Amino acid sequence: MKKITIKDIAMEAGVSTATVSYVLNNKTNKVSEEISYKIKEIIKKYNFFPDQNAKSLVTKKTNLIGVIYIPLENEEKIFFTGNGFYSDFISGVELEASLLNYDVTLSCLRDEKKYIDSIIKRNYSGIIILGNQNEKILQQIDSLGIKTVIFGNHKKFNNFRYLNIDNVKGGFLATEYLIKSGHRKIGFLYSDIDNFGVFFDRFKGYKNALEKYNIIYNDKYIFNEEVSYEGGLRTSVKYLQEFKEITSIFVTADIMAIGLIKGLINNNIQVPNHISVIGFDNITTSAYYNPALTTISQDLLNVGRESVKIIVNDNGDYNIDLKVIERESCKKY
Repeated sequence: MKKITIKDIAMEAGVSTATVSYVLNNKTNKVSEEISYKIKEIIKKYNFFPDQNAKSLVTKKTNLIGVIYIPLENEEKIFFTGNGFYSDFISGVELEASLLNYDVTLSCLRDEKKYIDSIIKRNYSGIIILGNQNEKILQQIDSLGIKTVIFGNHKKFNNFRYLNIDNVKGGFLATEYLIKSGHRKIGFLYSDIDNFGVFFDRFKGYKNALEKYNIIYNDKYIFNEEVSYEGGLRTSVKYLQEFKEITSIFVTADIMAIGLIKGLINNNIQVPNHISVIGFDNITTSAYYNPALTTISQDLLNVGRESVKIIVNDNGDYNIDLKVIERESCKKY
């Protein structure tokens, strides 16, 4: 029996080979529902499976998505190996990729020239950028013409699609929650190692909430630390030494919030009875910690899945929804 090809499918359906290719690649937004159904029925009738190697040679792309972490200068450890933000997001990427028959690679871009060459050789269908948004590196990646997904709102690069998050709104929601719970002396923990404005925007949201509810801003209540569990532990020491009048603290990343709570509990400071803590991210660990962490959710598993859909289906930017997840780490007065 003659081997069925995409051309044969197209002829029987009365469409172009490009239309069949759209259906095979799940780009059904480019094809009417009626035509898509007709093509799928013909594919089913012949039990047709496209030759992936041949497809790769023709399209010069593989069903391969690269997740690339760009470290900060002199950063020794790779955050996605121990940070729940990245692990939850990457779990979503891998889940959706497997459902769409794509493979995922994880890598860290330390040697800039070597890695740009590697991106070219691997013929990625698309890449997802995490970590440091170094503009020089991003310009080089953009020039490759590969579909690229990245967190942010700056819209500088032609081939990029953006996972938009309103961090000012998120900072406001977290602070407002504490205010409505009866708190007036509210601390703020962030990191100034932030060249793409995430924590600065959350800081703006914090200050906006204080202003709206007529609470005087006090810069003594601002803590600056590394975005890590250890950074949270170190902040607990500062609190114990100087700032016991603070009744609550907004921590701009869950991983820091968990470290902070651990350090406080180790020194017999009860959370939330002595101090309330709200985080940001809603990483998986935050629900199982004791006390379970009240936090701002951005549904990282789903955001990871949506980033793959952007690449595979050629979708536009994705707007991340934010909401308060109320658990056990905040006391109401």
